Amino acid sequence: ERTRGECLRDHLKTKEAILEKASSFKEKANRLFENKEYAIALKGYLTGLWLMREDRLPFPVVLTDSGPTPRGVAETIEIGIEKCASGQVTDLEDTFEILRCQLLSNASASCLQLCDLDAAEALAFEAHTRRPSPKTALRFAKALEAKSEYKEAERALQPFNDNAVVRRELLTL
Repeated sequence: ERTRGECLRDHLKTKEAILEKASSFKEKANRLFENKEYAIALKGYLTGLWLMREDRLPFPVVLTDSGPTPRGVAETIEIGIEKCASGQVTDLEDTFEILRCQLLSNASASCLQLCDLDAAEALAFEAHTRRPSPKTALRFAKALEAKSEYKEAERALQPFNDNAVVRRELLTL
């Protein structure tokens, strides 16, 4: 029996439609995060990531409304990460990758708020590895810092020490 999520995915016929729907999940999840509803926001970010997968992974039970909050590296990373396709990258694929990294980074922030530090670190690491930026470096460093891995957190921020926000964060480590 197909889930509501799988029916939704099957309804989205083009990459543009998938991108639009995944973006809408991100925006809704951002509002939930702002309202401190971190567990529900995490499900929204992970649902956006799931929609973007090309490998047709079945809809995870933890993403259903009645499902438990995804916990740990196994549940969050398995949903959120799919190997990068090789070959020439088109503008649409680049836009997909940008959104994927934003969703990974935001899911990491949700995990951090839920004190799921290993998942927060793994998601932030994946976002930062795919598309290094001051924001992904900060999310990765925050996860490391929460785990008392201060030297590693400092090392993650070093490439971006010319960024004012990163500089301030380095002063607090």
